[in-house]
Amino acid sequence: MLCIAAARENVKRLTSLMEAGADLNQPDVSNRTALHLAAHHNQESCVIFLLKNRALPDKKDDFGLTPADVARKFEHGNILKMLSVSEGNSV
Repeated sequence: MLCIAAARENVKRLTSLMEAGADLNQPDVSNRTALHLAAHHNQESCVIFLLKNRALPDKKDDFGLTPADVARKFEHGNILKMLSVSEGNSV
């Protein structure tokens, strides 16, 4: 549910899930987190929400990719910048 909400830019649903106790770093079957899906689908508001609520930007999926790697792959520059800052790296 978290990943679907992030992919569809549904911050309201992410908020509801978090308030109900959901772990924002819970991976799907491919070890992608909501942050991976938000980065993949260029959902800036979800990336901001997730980072503000302690989503981990360094989690790797089954392909060894972090959310920043996903943003780089799909050329989502603004999201890559947000993730790089949160990881303490420069672009």
